[in-house]
Amino acid sequence: MILEIMQKEAYDTKVSAEIPLKILTHNGLVGRLIGKEGRNLKRIEEESGTKITISSLQDLTLYNPDRTITVRGSVDACCRAEVEIMKKLREAFENDASVNVS
Repeated sequence: MILEIMQKEAYDTKVSAEIPLKILTHNGLVGRLIGKEGRNLKRIEEESGTKITISSLQDLTLYNPDRTITVRGSVDACCRAEVEIMKKLREAFENDASVNVS
């Protein structure tokens, strides 16, 4: 989809085939994405063949509570990682939503 278009553009302009994918998420969800001792993140990296980094807490402000998740790898690898990252973020969001409704 979007990553495929980016890869085509990169290929057409002779830029590296490795295109970083950036995902913004609220700081409150990041801990559950990382998991205990980084296990969730390590598993996603290993299974997808990507390198994932998350922006520093120092980048947060009152007006910007979001962290940037950067995924590096081939387009296919980034797509696989994105599916798993979004699954974890969605679970965390839905758990928070159900707690707030109760």
